[in-house]
Amino acid sequence: MAFEPGRRLARRSIWVRSRTLLAGAVLAPAVLLAVIFESAPVPGSWLQVASAQLGWALIVGGVMLRLWATLYIGGRKSKRLVTEGPYSLVRNPLYLGTLLAVCGACLAWQSLVMFAALLVALPLYTRLTIRDEERRLRHHWGAQYDHYAASVPRLWPRWQWPASPAVVEVHVAGLLRELARAALWLTALPLAAALTPWLRAAGRALLSLG
Repeated sequence: MAFEPGRRLARRSIWVRSRTLLAGAVLAPAVLLAVIFESAPVPGSWLQVASAQLGWALIVGGVMLRLWATLYIGGRKSKRLVTEGPYSLVRNPLYLGTLLAVCGACLAWQSLVMFAALLVALPLYTRLTIRDEERRLRHHWGAQYDHYAASVPRLWPRWQWPASPAVVEVHVAGLLRELARAALWLTALPLAAALTPWLRAAGRALLSLG
């Protein structure tokens, strides 16, 4: 399907526009339970250290993947079908980066409650967001997108060297927005991790009063 100047992608469905609220409705109670009431592994134990290190590696990896994807997709989604860089390995690297960061947060907090909530929220988020995004792109780009979707996985990347042009034009506004999100992830999560032991102690005190 040829691109028409000034043409925009179809409007997202109301469910997708509400995805943050829907995901928050599932995850917020789980985060509250996990932070205040859930027991953590013994501080300094091999399980606590290993899970925290793996968790932070996933968080940083997810943030970096989102930044890498933004370099290629920022400001271009309705102008051309992006198939280079991380998009040559997986069709939805931004969502994959978010998934890695959220899983990393669960590990960093050693939270089974948050993992259980993630198992509920992830299929909902995937069905609502990714499928709607693919519907819009397929409507916009037609057979070109069908060919791309047939050769590149939806969410789990294929293991090969990414295809990329020698020069990539960067959309500065989009990159700055993603850098702001990365800064939020990398400042809010350490703060939450630092406060968690005191919040859990307060939760246990409340339980003992009951």
